[in-house]
Amino acid sequence: MISIVLPIYNVSQYIERCLTSCVNQTCGDIEIVAVDDCGKDDSILKVERFAEKDGRIKIVKNKKNMGTYHARRIGVENAGGEYILFLDPDDELKLNAIEEILKCLSVNPDLIFYGVQNSPPKRLWQSVPVVPVFLERSDYISDINKILSCKGLQFGTAGKVMRRDILLKSYALLNIEVSRRLIFAEDVLLFSAVLVVMKKCASLKDRLYVYHANKSSVSSVVNHHGLLENVEQIEFVIKAIENIPISSVSDGMVRSSLIRALEVDRFRIRIKAGLPFFDAFAGYVSIILRTKSFKDISRLLLFVTSFGGKRA
Repeated sequence: MISIVLPIYNVSQYIERCLTSCVNQTCGDIEIVAVDDCGKDDSILKVERFAEKDGRIKIVKNKKNMGTYHARRIGVENAGGEYILFLDPDDELKLNAIEEILKCLSVNPDLIFYGVQNSPPKRLWQSVPVVPVFLERSDYISDINKILSCKGLQFGTAGKVMRRDILLKSYALLNIEVSRRLIFAEDVLLFSAVLVVMKKCASLKDRLYVYHANKSSVSSVVNHHGLLENVEQIEFVIKAIENIPISSVSDGMVRSSLIRALEVDRFRIRIKAGLPFFDAFAGYVSIILRTKSFKDISRLLLFVTSFGGKRA
């Protein structure tokens, strides 16, 4: 059985769409674990109404708001499925998602990648989330190399299913204090530990997760204070990844690759928050040194030619 874990926090306008996509799956052998993270709207009341009609929905209530990282962790601890699919309540699943994902279980994977569909669709110049392809007889080292070299792969929870025992080991490895509220880059932190703990991967290209652009989400913050809070969270996550014990070359590759990606995000957010011209220029250069991307070179040129007026 696959458990779908939903961290519920102020998502009233989206939660019914999300739950409808879960309860109407073509494969009915699922569990839906909704973690009430003490929001201020009527999200959990809507979940309770769904639960009255569908016994597959389990509601776990936190005593206080703990943030996305711990809400997901608590969901995993209370789940009964062998595999966990994290679903953000402002997103949804294609109705055949679980049915298709189950076809991957024959190879007994620890981690399954599947496709993500963006709504609205990405523009022509924007990168589309991709899925790494694994050979049936590939080994752990080659799988890690494929994951880390897969351009466009998102390091968040969308488009991934993970074995529950692997997640429990990953949370134990990270050992993040309950008092630490993590809501930004927390999914990259978890993914880094999963890559260290897991042994075998599988994938399918079908775009079964529908990611909806949500202007009120933490990743869409545009105000100065909120951006600086995101930078602080990234810096904590980087330190937490640095503290993950390394026992092999592949562990070191995982750590350096994910930290490099987070450093790029940190530079981008600090620039967006409004750095002075020369500090922003240095930030763009630091990004280019890490990404070696033509798009980032173009952003720097636009920034310079507009005398700091255009920041992307």
